[in-house]
Amino acid sequence: YQRRVHGKFKVQQIDPTKMYEGMQVVHPSTQLAYRDAPPPMENYAVVGPTHSPVLDAMTTMEERERVEADYEWFRYSKFALAFLIFILLNAATLLCLSLWFGGTSLKQIRHGVPRQMELPSSVDGDENGLPKYNRNVRIAAFVFGYFGLFGIALTMYLKPAPSIRKAAYFAFAFLGLFICGILSLIAGGLDAGNVSKATWCRSRERGTVPEVIPACYSMEKMAVAVTVVSVLQGILAILTAVLLILAAAKSFAAPKPGEDESAPRGVSRTTREILLILLFFLFVTLTLQAAFTIILHEGRDIRFADETFYVRNGNNLKPGWPVVNTRLRISATAITIIAILVNLIPFRSRVFAYVLAFIYFVTSAIFLAAFGMDTKEVNTARTIACPAGWECRYHPFITTCFFDIFIALLLVLYVIFEFIARLLMECKHCSRAYGAFEIKKHESSECSSRPVSCEVCLKTTTAKEFTYKHRFECGHDSRRCDQCSLLIPEWNFKTHQTECPKWPVTCSMCDSAFAREDLPAHTAACPMLPASCEACGETFRAADMSEHSSTCGEVMVACDGCQKQFPRYKLAAHKRGCP
Repeated sequence: YQRRVHGKFKVQQIDPTKMYEGMQVVHPSTQLAYRDAPPPMENYAVVGPTHSPVLDAMTTMEERERVEADYEWFRYSKFALAFLIFILLNAATLLCLSLWFGGTSLKQIRHGVPRQMELPSSVDGDENGLPKYNRNVRIAAFVFGYFGLFGIALTMYLKPAPSIRKAAYFAFAFLGLFICGILSLIAGGLDAGNVSKATWCRSRERGTVPEVIPACYSMEKMAVAVTVVSVLQGILAILTAVLLILAAAKSFAAPKPGEDESAPRGVSRTTREILLILLFFLFVTLTLQAAFTIILHEGRDIRFADETFYVRNGNNLKPGWPVVNTRLRISATAITIIAILVNLIPFRSRVFAYVLAFIYFVTSAIFLAAFGMDTKEVNTARTIACPAGWECRYHPFITTCFFDIFIALLLVLYVIFEFIARLLMECKHCSRAYGAFEIKKHESSECSSRPVSCEVCLKTTTAKEFTYKHRFECGHDSRRCDQCSLLIPEWNFKTHQTECPKWPVTCSMCDSAFAREDLPAHTAACPMLPASCEACGETFRAADMSEHSSTCGEVMVACDGCQKQFPRYKLAAHKRGCP
């Protein structure tokens, strides 16, 4: 059970059958509820995936029961917002990829073939004068960084058990941010040595080719910006990782022996604010590094088919997708983005939520169709011969296919988790449907219908009945015990003094004071406890028994010569005649 110590709570094992003889006994699995600290209950008056609260919707028990019984009020799980934001980011990325190769004009979408022609790495091994392995290190850095930031944000939002939260913070800080910081510093060092070599050289036809006119521009400022961002990102990532590990270790540390378990632990508010600021600026530097990497990646020598075959511009298709593929993909991503943005508006209607779920499911089918069409076009492009001296690359188009199938799977998983899987598990107290990751916490510490026991009368009621009614009716003629901090009825206080496990009592043998619960252990080892000598039968204090045993004449001792044992008082006579 929990007991209150100076306004805070400590866990204590108490036997209620001995403390309240003749009264109702609390079941061990029932939570003890305090009059001035009612049990926590889930706020059902929230709307939308953002869980926006409806103010003053449950000020009375009747209002709470009416809100809980309202079937038309749909309540999203706490995972819904994170799930939708993740889908939204992926849909926005796919939309950008579609507009990149299809053009920004929706009326005149560019028709193309999903392949790009580049010079082989053996001929052109850099991008804007910077080696390609610099790009690979930068990509690895911001991938690890985004992984760490996403994991930390998800842990902060979900707030799992303290042990899980501590392990998650440690893992994401080291495997995400710390590795990101090391890679960023390496990338900054590599880029710093090639700043003067940064140039943008693109060869484009002028009218009718065969003559190709190269044009080169200095990209030194861009290279300096990339270097500065990489170094700054490395410092921020390592600093944030170290601060997060220290904060998590302090916040979730186990209490030391003798330390008050209810004592507040954790970092100061200033430290938390500094940590959040560091996480924000780290996100900004990661985004800048990703943008610079994409810009520099476009500096590689790419040619259109007309340039490689030396024909007039427009005779061959440029890199891209067929118009129907692009339109289908843009439509699916636009529907997904609009549906998620509308979903974030705090509506409580269950019908509205089901309509959006149907839209998500239909949109996932559109993404699957786009995936099939895009995959077919990429396979067809692979069968087309590549011009001599050039390499045909397909990675941006394969990435598009990946996002097609990935977003489709995310939408299906979201619908299954949020609208179907929740129907399979019900709370044993209130019979409401919850997801597998929420049901345990809800039943143990959030359900308003879970049983709790009054600290005064030990009557078992529901958490909401105790909060709204019982605690105002019970315990007003009670006193709080100064020793165990329990609230005891006035009529039973004298009896409680004779039973309280924390009440001070005096040992009848040594007159020392102990808590009643510690007295049995002391009595068994009290130095003034009477003890009888097993040899002579005389009674002494336990503290004197050792001295008596060394001189008692009835104690059996062995002869040094023959090793036979005799009572101590006969040993001297035996030694005189011992052979």
